[in-house]
Amino acid sequence: MADAMACGMAIRVGHIREVLAKIKAAGGRVLSRNGELVEWSDTIRNVFVKDPNGLNLELVGTPPGVPAVPFPGTQPGRGRGATQ
Repeated sequence: MADAMACGMAIRVGHIREVLAKIKAAGGRVLSRNGELVEWSDTIRNVFVKDPNGLNLELVGTPPGVPAVPFPGTQPGRGRGATQ
């Protein structure tokens, strides 16, 4: 069951590995298992962290060589620009 009072935000970032390294170096709290990036798919990486105010943040990025914003029609599903 979802917590109705919980809040969070997803943010797409460039260079997600470097961003995560900086968060760890600054003593940030990483919530994802083992404090590592999750390989969600071939083109998406994510990690959950907690900001200094206690807000849950999902950082979403891509591996090197993959555009941060997919080209229209290149992602499966029903989202914007998706093909069936």
